[in-house]
Amino acid sequence: MCPFRILDMGGKTSQGNRDHQEDRYICILPEEFPTEKGDQIAFFAVYDGHGSDEASECAQQSLHHRISNNDEFEKGHYEKAITLGLKDIDDELYESFASGKHESAMCGCTVALCLLNLAQGSLLMANLGDSSVILGRREHDGENTYKVERLSRAHKPADHDERRRIQDAGGTLNYATGDARLGTVNITRALGDLQLKRPLNEAHVDEDLQLLVGQSAYRDPDGDFVSRVPFTVARELRSLDKQILILASDGVTDALDDNDDGLMKLVGAMEEQGHSATDISRAITELVGQRKNSDNCTCIVVFLSYQD
Repeated sequence: MCPFRILDMGGKTSQGNRDHQEDRYICILPEEFPTEKGDQIAFFAVYDGHGSDEASECAQQSLHHRISNNDEFEKGHYEKAITLGLKDIDDELYESFASGKHESAMCGCTVALCLLNLAQGSLLMANLGDSSVILGRREHDGENTYKVERLSRAHKPADHDERRRIQDAGGTLNYATGDARLGTVNITRALGDLQLKRPLNEAHVDEDLQLLVGQSAYRDPDGDFVSRVPFTVARELRSLDKQILILASDGVTDALDDNDDGLMKLVGAMEEQGHSATDISRAITELVGQRKNSDNCTCIVVFLSYQD
């Protein structure tokens, strides 16, 4: 029997005031995500698309398969399997570009994902861009308050380390709108955005793009202006804690001014009132989605508990 169990989980998304819905999300329970090692793995992810929904749709449909079908996954090397799975999605988008669909080079998406290993009592988080993963822990004998930790890291052009990485790769930042951007993109790590990754970021005029069609999809990530190398964090799920896991696109967190404590308090209070994870996710996305100038907004809520 697994020492941890998922009490409830659910996700919802809202288009907000945008013309198109480019967010995607996915929730996969262990019985749908089998492993040869016998680990009980649950998979949760939010993908916030930009440029179009092609990259986020591709990630939603394929990334979990790319990860779980990788040899490294069966060895239990989950972090490496995630990194290779992300490369596979970029290669898939490159193949679309190389077949003549040039718009495939102009879209991208964030990634915020969690692998929950219920058998081992562990969590592995990986993210690209500015979608968030937030973990709340509550002691069994404590009050209805949670110790809140944001596991993800926002990858933004204003970040010193990201700016240095871009400059070392030969890229420059655009300040035309006031805020630092990489071309028109306001994040520095993502799936897709192939025009800002090798080999396409070496093409300086449209005619050069034609010459690149049919080339190998291999790209050295050290030369990418927008990187596909994820930030990762591993956590042990302590047996004395009840835990809440929240994954959200920036349409949610920006609207709430990155108030992780307030978001966790809201989720915890709604659960205490008897609301399901799906209903809570719906309430959050509807709340922020109805605001003026709201973005696409997506939220996943997962309730975890230790079982004796």
